[in-house]
Amino acid sequence: MWKNTPIPHPDDGGQPDGLHWQMIDEDAKYSYVCGFVEGLFQGHCFTTWGAPGIESNETCHSGAIRSFDFHWDKFLAKQTYGKFVEGLNKFYADERNSKIEIQHGLWVVMNILSGASGERLQLMVDAWRQKDGQHNESSRE
Repeated sequence: MWKNTPIPHPDDGGQPDGLHWQMIDEDAKYSYVCGFVEGLFQGHCFTTWGAPGIESNETCHSGAIRSFDFHWDKFLAKQTYGKFVEGLNKFYADERNSKIEIQHGLWVVMNILSGASGERLQLMVDAWRQKDGQHNESSRE
Protein backbone atom coordinates (compact mmCIF):
# COMPACT_ATOMS: atom_id res chain seq x y z
CA MET A 1 0.00 0.00 0.00
CA TRP A 2 2.70 2.52 0.96
CA LYS A 3 5.62 1.30 -1.17
CA ASN A 4 5.38 3.93 -3.92
CA THR A 5 3.52 6.61 -2.00
CA PRO A 6 5.41 9.92 -1.86
CA ILE A 7 6.08 11.22 1.63
CA PRO A 8 4.07 14.44 2.03
CA HIS A 9 4.93 17.26 4.39
CA PRO A 10 2.76 16.88 7.53
CA ASP A 11 0.96 20.15 6.78
CA ASP A 12 0.01 19.12 3.23
CA GLY A 13 -2.87 16.86 4.28
CA GLY A 14 -3.46 13.35 3.10
CA GLN A 15 -1.97 11.79 6.21
CA PRO A 16 -3.52 8.58 7.57
CA ASP A 17 -6.56 9.28 9.74
CA GLY A 18 -8.93 7.43 12.05
CA LEU A 19 -10.53 5.58 9.15
CA HIS A 20 -7.10 4.20 8.29
CA TRP A 21 -6.45 3.33 11.95
CA GLN A 22 -9.66 1.32 12.13
CA MET A 23 -8.67 -0.73 9.05
CA ILE A 24 -5.16 -1.82 10.08
CA ASP A 25 -4.50 -4.91 12.18
CA GLU A 26 -3.18 -4.94 15.73
CA ASP A 27 0.45 -5.59 14.74
CA ALA A 28 0.38 -2.64 12.34
CA LYS A 29 -1.04 -0.44 15.11
CA TYR A 30 1.83 -1.34 17.43
CA SER A 31 4.32 -0.74 14.61
CA TYR A 32 2.73 2.64 13.93
CA VAL A 33 2.98 3.72 17.58
CA CYS A 34 6.54 2.41 17.86
CA GLY A 35 7.51 4.35 14.72
CA PHE A 36 5.89 7.47 16.11
CA VAL A 37 7.85 7.23 19.36
CA GLU A 38 11.09 6.53 17.48
CA GLY A 39 10.28 9.53 15.28
CA LEU A 40 9.99 11.77 18.33
CA PHE A 41 13.50 10.84 19.35
CA GLN A 42 14.80 11.25 15.80
CA GLY A 43 13.12 14.66 15.64
CA HIS A 44 14.92 15.60 18.85
CA CYS A 45 18.20 14.57 17.26
CA PHE A 46 17.44 16.52 14.06
CA THR A 47 16.68 19.56 16.19
CA THR A 48 19.94 19.45 18.12
CA TRP A 49 22.47 17.98 15.65
CA GLY A 50 24.60 20.77 14.32
CA ALA A 51 22.59 23.41 16.14
CA PRO A 52 24.47 26.62 16.90
CA GLY A 53 26.00 26.48 20.34
CA ILE A 54 26.20 22.71 20.58
CA GLU A 55 29.95 22.83 21.15
CA SER A 56 29.82 25.60 23.72
CA ASN A 57 26.67 24.42 25.52
CA GLU A 58 24.83 27.66 24.77
CA THR A 59 21.43 28.32 26.30
CA CYS A 60 19.43 27.63 23.12
CA HIS A 61 20.94 24.15 22.78
CA SER A 62 20.56 23.21 26.44
CA GLY A 63 17.03 24.68 26.33
CA ALA A 64 16.10 22.35 23.47
CA ILE A 65 17.39 19.36 25.42
CA ARG A 66 15.54 20.43 28.59
CA SER A 67 12.34 20.89 26.58
CA PHE A 68 12.64 17.42 25.04
CA ASP A 69 13.34 15.82 28.43
CA PHE A 70 10.43 17.68 30.07
CA HIS A 71 7.94 16.63 27.40
CA TRP A 72 9.30 13.06 27.26
CA ASP A 73 8.84 12.75 31.02
CA LYS A 74 5.37 14.31 30.90
CA PHE A 75 3.93 12.42 27.93
CA LEU A 76 5.91 9.20 27.40
CA ALA A 77 8.15 8.07 30.26
CA LYS A 78 5.42 6.24 32.19
CA GLN A 79 3.47 4.90 29.21
CA THR A 80 3.46 1.69 27.21
CA TYR A 81 2.85 1.04 23.54
CA GLY A 82 -0.26 -0.86 24.62
CA LYS A 83 -1.72 2.20 26.35
CA PHE A 84 -1.24 4.22 23.17
CA VAL A 85 -2.89 1.59 20.97
CA GLU A 86 -5.79 1.22 23.43
CA GLY A 87 -6.12 5.00 23.64
CA LEU A 88 -6.22 5.38 19.86
CA ASN A 89 -8.71 2.51 19.52
CA LYS A 90 -10.99 4.23 22.02
CA PHE A 91 -10.47 7.68 20.48
CA TYR A 92 -11.27 6.50 16.95
CA ALA A 93 -14.25 4.43 18.11
CA ASP A 94 -16.01 7.81 18.26
CA GLU A 95 -17.04 8.39 14.63
CA ARG A 96 -16.65 12.16 15.06
CA ASN A 97 -12.88 11.60 15.33
CA SER A 98 -12.58 9.47 12.18
CA LYS A 99 -11.10 12.25 10.02
CA ILE A 100 -8.53 13.33 12.59
CA GLU A 101 -5.07 12.40 11.32
CA ILE A 102 -3.31 9.74 13.36
CA GLN A 103 -0.41 12.09 14.14
CA HIS A 104 -2.94 14.41 15.80
CA GLY A 105 -4.82 11.55 17.45
CA LEU A 106 -1.53 10.51 19.04
CA TRP A 107 -1.14 14.01 20.47
CA VAL A 108 -4.66 13.86 21.92
CA VAL A 109 -4.00 10.41 23.42
CA MET A 110 -0.67 11.60 24.88
CA ASN A 111 -2.57 14.39 26.61
CA ILE A 112 -5.25 12.01 27.89
CA LEU A 113 -2.64 9.58 29.23
CA SER A 114 -0.83 12.42 30.99
CA GLY A 115 -4.03 13.43 32.78
CA ALA A 116 -5.53 16.14 30.58
CA SER A 117 -9.30 16.32 30.72
CA GLY A 118 -12.20 18.69 30.68
CA GLU A 119 -12.52 21.84 28.64
CA ARG A 120 -8.87 22.06 27.54
CA LEU A 121 -8.94 18.54 26.12
CA GLN A 122 -12.32 19.10 24.45
CA LEU A 123 -11.05 22.30 22.80
CA MET A 124 -8.07 20.36 21.44
CA VAL A 125 -10.26 17.57 20.03
CA ASP A 126 -12.73 20.06 18.53
CA ALA A 127 -9.89 21.98 16.86
CA TRP A 128 -8.49 18.80 15.27
CA ARG A 129 -11.95 17.72 14.15
CA GLN A 130 -12.42 21.03 12.39
CA LYS A 131 -8.90 21.35 10.93
CA ASP A 132 -8.45 17.76 9.77
CA GLY A 133 -12.07 17.36 8.71
CA GLN A 134 -11.79 20.34 6.37
CA HIS A 135 -8.28 19.43 5.23
CA ASN A 136 -9.14 15.81 4.49
CA GLU A 137 -12.32 16.75 2.60
CA SER A 138 -10.42 19.13 0.31
CA SER A 139 -7.58 16.64 -0.31
CA ARG A 140 -10.07 13.92 -1.39
CA GLU A 141 -11.85 16.11 -3.96
